[in-house]
Amino acid sequence: YIDAIRGIALCCMIVYHFRIDAPLFGFWLSSNTVFFMPSSLFWSIFQKVTAGTFLLLSGFSLQLKAEKSQLRGESFSQFVRSVLTQVIRVGAGAGLITLATWWLIPENMVSFGVLHLLASALVLNTLVVWFAGLKRLVLPLGLLLILVGAQLSGLSFPVEGLAWLGLPSATFQSYDYFPIVPYWGVTLVGVFLAQRFMLSQSQKYAPTLNSFAVVAQKVIHMLIVMGQHSLGIYLIHQPILLSMLWIARYVLHGQTTLL
Repeated sequence: YIDAIRGIALCCMIVYHFRIDAPLFGFWLSSNTVFFMPSSLFWSIFQKVTAGTFLLLSGFSLQLKAEKSQLRGESFSQFVRSVLTQVIRVGAGAGLITLATWWLIPENMVSFGVLHLLASALVLNTLVVWFAGLKRLVLPLGLLLILVGAQLSGLSFPVEGLAWLGLPSATFQSYDYFPIVPYWGVTLVGVFLAQRFMLSQSQKYAPTLNSFAVVAQKVIHMLIVMGQHSLGIYLIHQPILLSMLWIARYVLHGQTTLL
């Protein structure tokens, strides 16, 4: 059910971005409800839980991938080649996001967002998930990175070019920002969880789709499909949302410009 959980996280991400995009087109701009408040504890927690789910699943999935590769008798170099394919795909998506934001919102260009972090974590975690001797370090290192990141949060540093590491300068701004510290640590926690709850053990207790009603089966299948195509959905959901809101603004108000 990893893909289904990833599908749920995608749905949450789309809801969160809709909440951000709608006021740009004049919808619910003056609303005081929790859903459309400019800032609230609810949405801060919602965003962090959604992003954290993606990062946990990244580490979890990579550990399971390594276990399956080892069970098939593959070598480390074969495993690296299979991971490299993922890195290239995610890295290409990250590059597209950087180019698009550089063109559309250069003052808040995404130079190290969630896709940049996921691609980097895939590279960094490749050794961690393969070699047994490193497994004891996974949880302590992950928690240390999260703790250090919490201490650095909100601080700025007199050095340019280290924002990707978690050391942003006073002038750094970004629409989407997920530095190595602390967020690599979240993926390591996912690796740790996978080491403790291996797929081969959990499958014995997982309910089958036959135990659900027909409607539930279809919903779960839809979530699984979404989870299997998470990168593509991540890349296209914002253009689709913005296009729908633009059309709605034109139809309802006859306007085509942002506020």
